[in-house]
Amino acid sequence: MSDPERPKSPSGVDEVLFRYLEARDRSPEDAEELLRRARESSADGGAALDSALERLLESGLIDGDDEGAVLGPYRLQRRIARGAMGEVHRAAPLAGGPPVALKLLRPELRGDADSAARFARETEALQRLEHPSIAALLDAGDVDGVPYLAFELVEGVTLDGALRAAKDAAAASLVGADLGRALDATPPLLEGSWQDACARVVREVLRALAHAHGRGVVHRDVKPSNVMITPEGRVVLLDFGLASVEDAARMTREGHRVGSLPYMAPELVRDGGGGSAASDVYAAGVVLAELLLRRLPFDAVDAQRLAIEILAGVPGRTGALAPPDLGRVVRCALDPSLALRYPSAEAMAADLTEVLEGRAVRARAPGPWTQLARWGRRRPVLSTGLAAAAVAGIAGPLAFGVVQRSHARETTRLNRSLGESLARAERERARATEAADKALYAVEAQLRRVAGLHLEHVPGARAAREAMLDDAEGLLETIPTTAELEPEVRLMGAHVTRTRADLLLDSGDEEGALALYRAQLAEVRALRSAGPESLRLDYELGSNLLQQARILGSAGRLDAAIPLYDEGLPLVREVVEAGWAEGRARKSLALALANRAACAKAQGDPALERALRDEAADVLDALTPELAREVGAVLV
Repeated sequence: MSDPERPKSPSGVDEVLFRYLEARDRSPEDAEELLRRARESSADGGAALDSALERLLESGLIDGDDEGAVLGPYRLQRRIARGAMGEVHRAAPLAGGPPVALKLLRPELRGDADSAARFARETEALQRLEHPSIAALLDAGDVDGVPYLAFELVEGVTLDGALRAAKDAAAASLVGADLGRALDATPPLLEGSWQDACARVVREVLRALAHAHGRGVVHRDVKPSNVMITPEGRVVLLDFGLASVEDAARMTREGHRVGSLPYMAPELVRDGGGGSAASDVYAAGVVLAELLLRRLPFDAVDAQRLAIEILAGVPGRTGALAPPDLGRVVRCALDPSLALRYPSAEAMAADLTEVLEGRAVRARAPGPWTQLARWGRRRPVLSTGLAAAAVAGIAGPLAFGVVQRSHARETTRLNRSLGESLARAERERARATEAADKALYAVEAQLRRVAGLHLEHVPGARAAREAMLDDAEGLLETIPTTAELEPEVRLMGAHVTRTRADLLLDSGDEEGALALYRAQLAEVRALRSAGPESLRLDYELGSNLLQQARILGSAGRLDAAIPLYDEGLPLVREVVEAGWAEGRARKSLALALANRAACAKAQGDPALERALRDEAADVLDALTPELAREVGAVLV
């Protein structure tokens, strides 16, 4: 429905907007000149054009006032990435030349001293580095208090994107090219087996880390989302936003962890601190294990359990990695003991070369006593009993007492360390939960914007809405899926799926919409069966069934529609009777009753039709006047 307060957009305005959008990436100056001429030649002085531009801004197709803005020697073109601290824009140098990736602090953080210090630290770190597997820093500066970094523009797919693209492939059929599914072509880097391709990619990451470590820079946030593969096969380590540099340890608070917990070395989980070359090597080992297993080696969803797994040592599932030498590389990189872990990124990269060339690696498995000690840490009760039995049988009561006291001291020390780690993990969990709540709220707000936009006169409106949904989905992926948050995140993901279905339905693709409605239905059924009774889930399930029934009924497929009505109507009735989401649920119920009455009429059942219309009228009477007018037309 169009907005009565805004001028309607004539077809000439649509043509101007289309040409404007085409020109923005090519030349922002040409795009602005096109708008200027269009305003001068229009009878209304450009009022309709400006109204349509406002709708483009609301839709997210134009990313706010930054788009086209000049920052120092650059003109922003479009935002290409956004993280917790910064955002990256594609930008054109005003002096000419190829576009760059311009990194800025997020606007809300530009007055924050800690964020500014971190940005300055990243600048200092990058100025020390020059390596083909690290995006080149071309320029750095500050414009009116807005610091910026200009990098070469690197385009391709991140490792986490590559993993998602390959996640549905059968493990037995995986080849290296599957890691490049999101690329236009398979570069030589990814030829051969899946294992070889993963080893080559991580070897390039390690070479970049070795270069950084040699210049006193520790990355501190090595993970798949910070590694990109270009179509030409170049591996690039991104985002030195958490990097530390020599003599900058004072900038990391004592006991404050930095980085992402699943990729964090045991010494950081246990003691905090700012990270080291050894912790970067450990993170690279986690990335390699994740690529080979297509899952994290430590994957507890709860932060406390995850911390315990990391502290306990190397996960058993890495023992089955093939070839065996590659498994040894992973286990050496993930060794919780600094003395047994690879001493440097170069050493691990060298062993990956040995694997790729079919030679024996230098990494060796821990000795039997070390393995037994780690096994005992994972199973303290059982190991205590076995140790006692062994000592009693070999050395008698005196030796037993000595060992028991020694074991008790070690157990006390470990318990104290673990308790401190769990306390830190709990604080982090609380912060993560708060951040997740905010993220879920942002996703819900985004979905409401998508549903509420009226862009019938704006070209590319559907693409704009889909881009907004992609943003919402990307935000969901950043939320840690703890046991507490998982149902909320999954339900919000189901909302995204349903909104995509609504967009397909608006565009006339009923079959495509039905497929997505069915996908959402399956997810809601799974959530409903796994958790306690919930009116919210009852409504989600009922409204989905009724929407599918409406589509099928409108197409004359009554045999398919009526069972869906008969399952969905009781659920929505119960929700209405319970008073949950009253206006929305009543509106759904009134519409569904009217549509079901139409099916009864088509079947030649006037008594059922009359009963359903009477019930719909009663529900309609309880609606607000606005909703009643919206629904009333259906009942005519």
